[in-house]
Amino acid sequence: MKKIACLLAAIVVIFNTPARAADWKFDSALYGWLTGLEGTIGIGNAVQQPVSASFSELLEYVDFAMAVHFEAKNPQLVLLADVAYFNLGAKRDATVMKQEVTIDLDMNEYVIELGGGYRVTPEFDLLLAGRWYVFEFGAGSASEFGSSSAEATYDWGDIFAGSEELRTLPTSPGRIPANHRGPSRGRW
Repeated sequence: MKKIACLLAAIVVIFNTPARAADWKFDSALYGWLTGLEGTIGIGNAVQQPVSASFSELLEYVDFAMAVHFEAKNPQLVLLADVAYFNLGAKRDATVMKQEVTIDLDMNEYVIELGGGYRVTPEFDLLLAGRWYVFEFGAGSASEFGSSSAEATYDWGDIFAGSEELRTLPTSPGRIPANHRGPSRGRW
């Protein structure tokens, strides 16, 4: 109950802060991650197996992926939202105890982040945000003897504080003069 009361109080403060519509600046972006895997997977020290998969190898298991980031800023406040969704799946035929079996695996992942903050200067923000993770797993198998399936969902949340510093980046490679203020802005 305390968490809900704090969230409602923050919403009231944010939306009752006097600000003209012209003072707000909005930014949004679709983005994606390119990743690979390398390491060891196992159960304790008893069973271990090396794992190595490049981005192109992992891409064949992606059914759908999308991520979007949104920011709204005025001279005093920052509002943030970030949503990412990934759907991974694979279907394989295998032989188990001399029987042909079709195995179907599926995973959905949602990561939802909401936050806000105070603008100390136009280039520096203090932030407080929460992130909620949801993982849904499904597995099924089918053979001439029948079929079976299992599902599980795991979710948790995190609250974190941080800062954002915006710096102007140069438009050309090479040495950066100390007084350079190019048009490109980046986050550090």
